[in-house]
Amino acid sequence: LRILDSLVKLHRCGLHHGDFAERNVLVNGNDIRLIDFDQSIYHDCDCEATFELRSRVGTQIPNAMEFGCPVLWEICRTEMAIWE
Repeated sequence: LRILDSLVKLHRCGLHHGDFAERNVLVNGNDIRLIDFDQSIYHDCDCEATFELRSRVGTQIPNAMEFGCPVLWEICRTEMAIWE
């Protein structure tokens, strides 16, 4: 969930990582760092739904429109596999 929080912070800043993968996440105790931003792009999104992710982990997968942001939805659905 802390990694997910880091992705949401990037999202709020208008940035899409572009190459989110386990190899680009560094963990040191409670410190989470996302690295390798070579493929990052600007992502302007006003959605609020994505910021309620913690309550949606482990639930049935919402559709991309219901979720609010198709870019973050795809990361959560594939790389992070947070839904059943």
